[in-house]
Amino acid sequence: MGRFVADNTTLNAGSGGDVIATDDVGGVKYERVKVNFGVDGAATDVSAAAPLPVDTELSTSDLDTGAGSDPRATVGLLRAESGGATLVGSANPLPTTGPLTDTQLRAVAVPVSGTVTASGPLTDAQLRASSVPVTAALAAGVNNIGDVDVLSLPSLPAGTANIGDVDVLTVPAPLSTTGGGTEATAHRVTIANDSTGVLSVDDNGGSLTVDGSVTIGAGTANIGDVDVLTLPALVAGTAEIGKVQISDGTDVATVLPVRSLPATTEKALTTIELPTRLATYQCVTAEVAPAITIGVKELLTFFHPAAVTQDAYIVEIVVSILVTTASTTGGRTNVEVFKSTSAGTGGTNLAAADVGGGLGTSAIITNAAANVMQVKTGGGALGTALIRQGVEHATQPLGSQRFEVFKASSVGNGIILRGGSADGINIQVNRVVAHTALVDQWTASIRWVEL
Repeated sequence: MGRFVADNTTLNAGSGGDVIATDDVGGVKYERVKVNFGVDGAATDVSAAAPLPVDTELSTSDLDTGAGSDPRATVGLLRAESGGATLVGSANPLPTTGPLTDTQLRAVAVPVSGTVTASGPLTDAQLRASSVPVTAALAAGVNNIGDVDVLSLPSLPAGTANIGDVDVLTVPAPLSTTGGGTEATAHRVTIANDSTGVLSVDDNGGSLTVDGSVTIGAGTANIGDVDVLTLPALVAGTAEIGKVQISDGTDVATVLPVRSLPATTEKALTTIELPTRLATYQCVTAEVAPAITIGVKELLTFFHPAAVTQDAYIVEIVVSILVTTASTTGGRTNVEVFKSTSAGTGGTNLAAADVGGGLGTSAIITNAAANVMQVKTGGGALGTALIRQGVEHATQPLGSQRFEVFKASSVGNGIILRGGSADGINIQVNRVVAHTALVDQWTASIRWVEL
């Protein structure tokens, strides 16, 4: 039997030394060595992640020049042939077939000698890349050759020559004459003698000045807007100057019919007739006993409905008090006037007295008798307080008192309830602090003008 010899070897077997890797080949051991690489003082095991670096690139300095005994490497190019390979050289060049590709032509300059025949038109990009001399005549017909700078032109032939649109930079005299030149050098314009009398003058957006006076023919002559700097004095007596527009410098005012109201965005003039006598009316309540210790007692409600187009100007509100039993200790009572937003209900309707001299009946009363009412029990929703006046304070003796709660100096200064608006006032007694044993009677009256 043959003997079995194990791989690897133990150094200094008697004392159990290091084991080194070996391969037993026919009884002879060959040492196995691991390949490392690195600079002095470092060693990196060769692996797939750290392969052994090898320089496979040759430069011209690595090649044999063929002169003398140059020790550098010699590199040759072989071409495959039947039966083996042949070294490519000047006596045995490498054959090429087929045209060079566009990429090969653009990689390096390719010298061309002899005559080169080109077929097909040049592209737009090729024409724009460099100047292309053109010596042949253009073909007859329409030829679009793009924009062309013309340096010189031959003289135009005699007769009619249509050269299209032309920008004229300078004009010779007399066309170039400006200002008040003489007649000989002035630019003259001939007006057709068969026109209809209309002459259009274009001033190019500027001002047009006419020397001397201009006479406008008889009849209707619309010359547009005219700024009049001065006017002659009007003749004595009645002078009719026609229609006149009134402006604030920006907007022209609109003249409205009599007693019409302008819109909120409208600038206008309106007329209100002021007759010698004004349509004036008055309502007076009966005696009203407050019969309250503390609280409010209604006296009179006056309401202007939206259906009434006339304006109502309240010019006077009067309250009278009759004390029939004097108070023994003091209190405080006010008369208050509020805006109201609806007609009263549940009270007594009041008839209006015509105090304007028989100019008709009140439009407010005609609309609804309940528009003026004493001691309402409902409706007449209150708005803003207009007047609050103290009329009784401390002890009240027997007797009567009259208070003008409101009195306008003129109709225009009255409390205005506009035509077409739902608006009114409410007059009431407010007992703020009680009067001991007081018994009193109240009346209220209101006077207004309708326009």
